[in-house]
Amino acid sequence: MRILNNIDSSHFNETKNLVRGANEFFIINPYLVDSFDVFFDEIIAPSRVRRIVLITTLRDNDPDLFSKANSLYSFSVNCLTRSIEYRVHVDNKLHGKIYIASKDANPIRGIITSANFTDRGLNYNHEWGVEIDDSSLLKQIITDIGKVSSHALTNDELHNIIVKIDCFSQNVRLPTAPKISLEVNNFIKHKVAETKTDIRYFIKPVGFSDEPFETQGLYQMVLRSCVSQRDAQTPSESGTS
Repeated sequence: MRILNNIDSSHFNETKNLVRGANEFFIINPYLVDSFDVFFDEIIAPSRVRRIVLITTLRDNDPDLFSKANSLYSFSVNCLTRSIEYRVHVDNKLHGKIYIASKDANPIRGIITSANFTDRGLNYNHEWGVEIDDSSLLKQIITDIGKVSSHALTNDELHNIIVKIDCFSQNVRLPTAPKISLEVNNFIKHKVAETKTDIRYFIKPVGFSDEPFETQGLYQMVLRSCVSQRDAQTPSESGTS
């Protein structure tokens, strides 16, 4: 078991490692990215994954349906254009977030996490999860979710769902979320996050005691350079009207 977070790494990068050597991938999450393009370009394309099972929510009368239509459309189009087999199931009581990589129907790695399958959840929010490689436990998760989720949606059913949501959103004026002006963070002493980088800086001495470095000479050299650039950009008198 290994602890994961979005502070030392990111769930997006961990997912790249998760699919290593796998040919099937399970996405079990109630919240999805609007566009799956980056996921397919950076995670699926370099891998050997040829089948993806997506389990999510489609709750009636829920505003989440509007973004979910974009998600399902992008997901299916990416799968079809890349010749990847896919299945979409619905579990409207789903709240867990689980990702499982499998090879030849045998789970090899999985992540159980707080991270939604969104850009913020995979990269920016402070999320924690655990990676496990116990095949029997991962199989049990797949079995359990299979018992409570719907049958796989057919292409026609998926198409009808997307079209119905799009038609509704075009014909109905959606209410905007209320905006308020209320600030409390001025009472909170936030910590400054440490920037982690591999960049290192070196200070190199210039000159020595017998021949010290002349800053005045440097200043004059820079000044001459600036004047030359200005003159080069200024039109000549003969070229102006």
